[in-house]
Amino acid sequence: ARVMQLAPGKSVLNLFAYTCGFGAVAAASSAAHTVNIDVARNALERGRRNYELTGNTSDAHTFLARDVFETLPKLAKREQRFDVVILDPPSYATTRRGRFSVERDYPELATIAIRLVAEGGSLLACLNHHKLDQRALALALDKAVSSAGNSASRPVRELEFVPPPADHEPLRGRIPHLKSAWIRF
Repeated sequence: ARVMQLAPGKSVLNLFAYTCGFGAVAAASSAAHTVNIDVARNALERGRRNYELTGNTSDAHTFLARDVFETLPKLAKREQRFDVVILDPPSYATTRRGRFSVERDYPELATIAIRLVAEGGSLLACLNHHKLDQRALALALDKAVSSAGNSASRPVRELEFVPPPADHEPLRGRIPHLKSAWIRF
């Protein structure tokens, strides 16, 4: 619902896009431009079909079968900015540079993603790991914001933690698997 609210007329970067759910919702909500990045070409093809199902076949929507870990620094170096950035990485991944783990590497990944958020833009930061709680997400985001150099030049205007959706309710007494937060700069 928040993506639908924020997307009209905006640029949206969907990282670890898989089948492009967030991007398709943004496009269906009149986003000016969406970029979906995922290493899995087959998943992106399903994402392209999801766009087609919503009537969005414009060239304003792109699908890049690339490693997010290699692509983000390049986008940051070119100073590309997006109004909405969706960061929803897997818990673990094998990349050319090594093994990614949200437990260890989330702050570094979030730092680069934050650098891609335009002034006045928003980041949806998702953490999908059964051993990490909302406090772990808050600490990772705090570290990322500090590392990105945003505390002086672009302060965080709003931080909102989102409760898990009904289809991700935790088992009784357990940490919710999915934790999410919106950050507005």
